[in-house]
Amino acid sequence: MNDEIEDVDLSGSWFGNLRVLRPVAPHYISGCRRWRVMCFCGLATEVEEAGLLNGTITSCGCAVQVKQKRVKLKEAA
Repeated sequence: MNDEIEDVDLSGSWFGNLRVLRPVAPHYISGCRRWRVMCFCGLATEVEEAGLLNGTITSCGCAVQVKQKRVKLKEAA
C-alpha cells in the first residue's frame, strides 16, 4: 500500500466565497499545503488547504466583517 499523500489540484474549485487560483511555492509550510485564492470581494490571499477542506476558511475575512457590522446594527436598534 502506498503511504504517500496524493496532492490534489484544487485550482478552479470554490470553497464558500473563495476560488482557488494556484498552489503557493513552497507548497508546504508547517506541514500544511497553501493555496492562492481570490475572494468574491476581489481580495487575493493565501490560505491553508486544511482550512478550505474542513470548511473553517470560506472567505478572506470580509464575510466576518459583514457579520460583525450586522450584529452592531442590530444591537443599536
